[in-house]
Amino acid sequence: MIGTPVFKAPTLEIAYEAAFELAIALRPVIDELSARDAALAERLQRAVTGALVNLALAQRPHERAKYRAVETARSEACEVLVYLDAAHAIGWLDNAISVRETCERLVRLCWKLG
Repeated sequence: MIGTPVFKAPTLEIAYEAAFELAIALRPVIDELSARDAALAERLQRAVTGALVNLALAQRPHERAKYRAVETARSEACEVLVYLDAAHAIGWLDNAISVRETCERLVRLCWKLG
């Protein structure tokens, strides 16, 4: 990863790496959705980016700020799950199971951190 933040807590680093993996795994999904619904693809991209940014911001020294950033990252990851489910329900995504599993892992890691 280019420019990866230096983490003080190993679990936070694992969560960031999971978010990074999710962002990479979502590339083809976002490309596929862009052709059908650009707004949905953009929301999906913003949600995964938000999760990454908030996990990086969780390195702040204040415990309250860390908690808020991790909770926001978890919310963003849950948004990704909802967008994936919506695209699947509409019939636009057939095989995003591995992406969904990566996202569920990120949600679980954020729960542990929060």
